[in-house]
Amino acid sequence: MGPDPGRAASVARPTGVRDYLERRDDIAPPGTHIPQLAEVNALISERTGFSMFPAAGLVTAGTFLRFLGRDVFLATQDIRHHSRPLDTPEPDVVHELIGLGVTLGRPLVAELSRAFGHATKDADFAADRGARTPLLVHARVRRRRGGRCRQGVRRRVPLERR
Repeated sequence: MGPDPGRAASVARPTGVRDYLERRDDIAPPGTHIPQLAEVNALISERTGFSMFPAAGLVTAGTFLRFLGRDVFLATQDIRHHSRPLDTPEPDVVHELIGLGVTLGRPLVAELSRAFGHATKDADFAADRGARTPLLVHARVRRRRGGRCRQGVRRRVPLERR
């Protein structure tokens, strides 16, 4: 038995921000299937010019960010184990296609991603550990107050405590 994309995606339903929830079903209707890159690319490329490309194995932060500058998001093809459908230690295809694919369809997120890619194109990632920071910012652009994200005045998503 493989992972149920509907179950994994449904976790976002009560806690996801409105903008994500309004666009998520365009990418993958709940419970139907894990979308293919071509399906996601057809939607996001017409909206923002971005596309997702399969990455074989791990890529360095520098490679990942440089591709963002070319309107390409390098996506993993790994899938989480069916015994832990709601928890995975690393990004997987469900996270990237259903989660990040949706956000890359937003012009603001696409602009920010592109800007991070351009800003880091000449960075020396081996010498400057701080050059990796934009990667974290790309994934975590949100307001924080009291350990939670806010959308309007309602609390939405608990943040990890570090």
